[in-house]
Amino acid sequence: MNHQNDQNQANDEELHWHTILSLRQIESESVWDAIDKLRKAGTSRILGRALQWCQDPDAYLRSIGVSILAQFGPDTKTFPQESTQMILSMIATEQDHEVITSLI
Repeated sequence: MNHQNDQNQANDEELHWHTILSLRQIESESVWDAIDKLRKAGTSRILGRALQWCQDPDAYLRSIGVSILAQFGPDTKTFPQESTQMILSMIATEQDHEVITSLI
């Protein structure tokens, strides 16, 4: 049963990532709904992908990564060190206006 729940959660996560990637509209309500669900799930899998996206050459993906990390986890205290470290690093170096908007 636990394996089935893990698989269902992984499938749900992939659906949310797909929504974000297919719409590519940071202002979209569907994208923000997907971001919110990924934030609340707060798994190490999601953290890993968000951290990767924060370093992606694509500004849209960096914005999404930051948006996920900004309030990551069910109590926003899931992986605080990793999230804070990435966000502070990006504040120091980011040049893209949209990503900077996500950071602040």
